[in-house]
Amino acid sequence: MLLLLPFDRRVDWKRPPLITLGLILINCFVYFVLQAPDSAKLATAYHYYHDSDLPTIEFPLYRDFLRRHGRMDELRQFQSEYQVEQGAIRYRIPWLPQRLDTDYDFITALRAGKLLSAKDPRYPEWQQQRERYDGLLNATVIQRYSLRPALKSLGTMISSMFLHASVMHLVGNMVFLFIVGFVVETILGRRWYLAVYLLAGLASAGLDVAMRPHDLNYHLGASGAISGIMGAYAVLFGLRKIAFFYNILFWFDRITAPAIIMLPLWLADEALQLLLDTASHVNYLAHIGGMVGGSILTWGARHYDKQLDVAYIEEPQRDRHRREQLDRALQLLAQLKPEQAKPVLTKLLLDAPGDTELLTHLYHASRFDPAAEDYHRYARQLLLSQQLSLNERLRLLEEYSRLAKPGPRLASEDALKLAQLFLAGGKIETAERLTVALLRRDQHHPALPALLLRVAKVTEKNRAATYLKFIINHFPASAEARTARALLQLD
Repeated sequence: MLLLLPFDRRVDWKRPPLITLGLILINCFVYFVLQAPDSAKLATAYHYYHDSDLPTIEFPLYRDFLRRHGRMDELRQFQSEYQVEQGAIRYRIPWLPQRLDTDYDFITALRAGKLLSAKDPRYPEWQQQRERYDGLLNATVIQRYSLRPALKSLGTMISSMFLHASVMHLVGNMVFLFIVGFVVETILGRRWYLAVYLLAGLASAGLDVAMRPHDLNYHLGASGAISGIMGAYAVLFGLRKIAFFYNILFWFDRITAPAIIMLPLWLADEALQLLLDTASHVNYLAHIGGMVGGSILTWGARHYDKQLDVAYIEEPQRDRHRREQLDRALQLLAQLKPEQAKPVLTKLLLDAPGDTELLTHLYHASRFDPAAEDYHRYARQLLLSQQLSLNERLRLLEEYSRLAKPGPRLASEDALKLAQLFLAGGKIETAERLTVALLRRDQHHPALPALLLRVAKVTEKNRAATYLKFIINHFPASAEARTARALLQLD
């Protein structure tokens, strides 16, 4: 058995995989809430069958049916599972009646009256008890909504995707769905992703029905749809190398290889197990159908829908290239070669505008020539970066004010924004210094009255009066002038 799981990405919780999480919640709700009463209901059905006349009537019919058709191995196995005590049939395996119910040739002949004629005196009692037993079975979610290929319907082809046979069955499927699903959902988008999931599930069920037209076993589980998502993953990443975990028998490791290689390996493993593991309850055929269906659908989406987030596929390669180029630039800076480092950093900044780390390195590289426009430009961009803390901004402003030649080159709007930021952060002295600089440069700036009023309310009394008088003299009709007059009268 081969296990291949891609571990190439982390979940970006800024773009949460809502459909994947929703599918997991739905599957869990169905199993833990809707399917929860099934065990008790099935036990009731099996007890009824055991205590009724059905075993006494149907078991001998099935025994003779197997003998007539030369199915001797099945006959010996069946006879070993029950015994006759004082004319009554007893068996220890509660679900033994399912062996009869899922044998297509037998149950079809039985229900058609070929094995038990309507003229048989036992027929009325058998019919009544059989209907009662079937009704008890049909009260279970698994009986009503599982896919039984011989009784195919579109409804059960869909509903069976959300049913599971055990907790481990559910957990295993949901782990695979989350690991692979969040990546595929991010790339395809929610609509395409949900479409691929559901249609791959239908392709899985469709192949099952086509290849097993007389199968009455209960087929259930999300693995067919999840196989489709796994196929989608391989198609989307194609020849790009990804990291994935693999396990073969007792050997396991983590390697990097082209993503598309997973598709033939997955399919070959499923086909091999389908041929060799004939006694397994795992539906390998459904896995193959889902994987092929999901791969074809995703290939179509990949080539015909230009809105897919294909850029997400390239992120690891871009990140790796960025780290390599950044390391190169830092080595050049360490070797005191800023003019060689700056073009490398500038190119990186084009792909990540506003990146604080890159701006910081460019600022440091430009400090060698504090009169150059580059130094002033990167200082201004850094000072206005939202990623800087107030204290970092303050230290940068002090350094820039000290080193800049012939002096700081802050535009009026820059000085205004910085003054407002420092005022809000309680750095009154720095905010006042920036306000005065704005006052000297642009006495008619429309935002100046509001800024001066804010500064006047928190600064020393004499300077506050100067600012209030300036507002009154230069902006006499403004609301701030009315407030300034009232404040001066209070003093």
